[in-house]
Amino acid sequence: MNSNSFIDLRTVLTTLYSDEQSIRRICSDSGVNLGAIIFGAGAINIWHSAWEETKKQNKVDALLEKVREEYPKNEELQKACENYYADLKSNQVKTAPGRQEQTNSRSRSEPSSTIQTVDESGSTKNWLMFLVAFILILAAMVFYLSGLLKVNPNVFTSEPALSCQPSQVCILVAKISPESDRSAQQFSKILYDEIYKALKVSNDPNIDIFQVAALEDPKQVEELAKKEKANLIIWGQVFRDYDKPRLKIEFKLVDQLGIAESANVRSERVEPFGYKYIDQEIECTSCEFEDIHDIAIEHAKIVAYTAVGLANYVQGDPENAYYNFEKALYCAGDASEEIAKKYEQDVKCSPQKQHEDWNPGLLWYYLGKSFILQGNYKDGIACLTIASNFNSIDPAVLIAIAEAYQQWLSQPTAPIALEYFKRAEERLNELLDSSYPPAQQISLIYDQGIIHELQEDYVSAAQHYQDAVVRLGEDNISSYISQVSLGRMQRKIQSLTKAEQTLYKASQLIKDSFWANLELARLYQDINRPNDADTMLNEAKQWSQDGSIYITQAEICQQRWHMAQESVEEDYYCAVDAYEQALKLKRFSGWLQSRVGDFYKPTDPPVRGQRWALAEEHYKEAQRLRSKDPWVHEKYAYVLLNLHKYQEAVNQYQEAVNLFYEDYVATSGFYCAFGKAQEGHGNTTEARKNYEKCQDLAVTAKEKKQADDFLQNLDRLQASQ
Repeated sequence: MNSNSFIDLRTVLTTLYSDEQSIRRICSDSGVNLGAIIFGAGAINIWHSAWEETKKQNKVDALLEKVREEYPKNEELQKACENYYADLKSNQVKTAPGRQEQTNSRSRSEPSSTIQTVDESGSTKNWLMFLVAFILILAAMVFYLSGLLKVNPNVFTSEPALSCQPSQVCILVAKISPESDRSAQQFSKILYDEIYKALKVSNDPNIDIFQVAALEDPKQVEELAKKEKANLIIWGQVFRDYDKPRLKIEFKLVDQLGIAESANVRSERVEPFGYKYIDQEIECTSCEFEDIHDIAIEHAKIVAYTAVGLANYVQGDPENAYYNFEKALYCAGDASEEIAKKYEQDVKCSPQKQHEDWNPGLLWYYLGKSFILQGNYKDGIACLTIASNFNSIDPAVLIAIAEAYQQWLSQPTAPIALEYFKRAEERLNELLDSSYPPAQQISLIYDQGIIHELQEDYVSAAQHYQDAVVRLGEDNISSYISQVSLGRMQRKIQSLTKAEQTLYKASQLIKDSFWANLELARLYQDINRPNDADTMLNEAKQWSQDGSIYITQAEICQQRWHMAQESVEEDYYCAVDAYEQALKLKRFSGWLQSRVGDFYKPTDPPVRGQRWALAEEHYKEAQRLRSKDPWVHEKYAYVLLNLHKYQEAVNQYQEAVNLFYEDYVATSGFYCAFGKAQEGHGNTTEARKNYEKCQDLAVTAKEKKQADDFLQNLDRLQASQ
């Protein structure tokens, strides 16, 4: 079976049935038993699970027939179905007559040596061949159930040959120590299996997982993370307390996503500071593993969901990250009533009462950040506030809250945002005056740079980033991200020669990372060196197919297109192609869909290639994916207004108002546009209220004239009726 035809079909199904309720309905209507389908994840992951169950229940034909009945004119669906059945038929033709099909394709969890192809010349009546085939199939099934996401032949040895690729998020799962302990051995398997299951549900090809030898202390963990460029390492130990007859198993999840260690994350990330490890402890009195088997599985699930959530998060995939963080909190018994109700039917775990040292602050932090990345500012700030209650010294959580208010209010200088920035800086200064080791102080200095950058004080930001670089040493690979940030600020303040020198130096420190290349590409475009900009983009693509590369390329091509004295089709189609490639990589990014909508939305004056209908298409998808973001609804409403779809525009404007922060007042233009939509829909009373509000908020003469004209036209309209 051609995997592309299945992926295309799954993508279409996800588009047509994009929420859990509609997926449940269409599967149920098709006669599919829903019991084994994994719900509670993103739509694409639900469909992946649903499709597997549909195949097992021999209901594929019934499902596709039902879908085509509901969407008989959907050409994309018809084509996807035709390609799927064509591939299926082609696969069947290749199967030898009189034999069951033997697939040569393997999941990523199966090693190339697991299944040997049976000799086609052998007699099918030969009992030995049957026995060999049976054993091989059984071995494959066993390995599949306990296997890896991306197996390395040495993965279960004490000296694994790892291959953490720059474009991947790499998770290392260390065996529980001591390896000779029977309980540790059994728990190692449970922990690994649970992480594998969570990864399988996530269905993310950009996450690699390896099992490694046991690690004894944090120093070993840090050294291995640096050596292998791993993003996450999960490790633990069995402690036997001889004073009391008990066994304690402790997990520790080490976040190596940070500013100094990992080269394939967004360079402007702020690192949480001072949280306890996400760890789990199991105590018992009989200390026989059989007695703690069930609770061991439950605790392993917490670590598994956390690990996968972090892997999603670091890739810029908050849509799937927050599901996994919520599941971890649910299994830990720390979820809110709303979250618990959401997962109680579909997540197979029994929420545990945690030990007194259990601290889920880091989980709440990343859950809050994931919400904010989706435009859900209200819930994001609420989660970050909970995180701050668990950790009173962390400045990162205050910075995150401040930035969320900036975005929610669409005001970089919003008073409430400035208040949180002030609190964050005060906390940073207190920490810098304390006795924290130099390595931790450098991360705090970097955070000071972030605070000033977010407030658009680029000169001060550059000074702090420069300080971080000096302390780390500019030839130290740990200074990579500080140098990228410094170069970004130097470009902002027009210190272009220094910016080029800084960014080039960073690009040579870690050649298989692409963030320095992207900043160099932007710089070269600014100084009219387009060939050099293209070279930087092409070099970045050699190391990674990250969506950020194509987004940067689209922005640069769009800039060339808009700046050209005459419309240059080559630049336009360059941007179109780059955005299309980015969407393939980040299909479920509402933020990206909104950016593409911005690209197609006609400007004043309009540029060739801009179309209201194309902007509508992408904004519609953006508001579905970012349903809690008021500004996406506002953009969508504006396009609907210009397409004279007044009722829909009114609904979107009202949704934006509902999602505004408390008594937030938007700009004059927002209320004039809202009123225009209401007038078009025939609601002149509400239209007048918004026109008057527009008039009161007008700052420029142009805004005031627009409000006056709308009110006068409305007066004439009502007088004529």
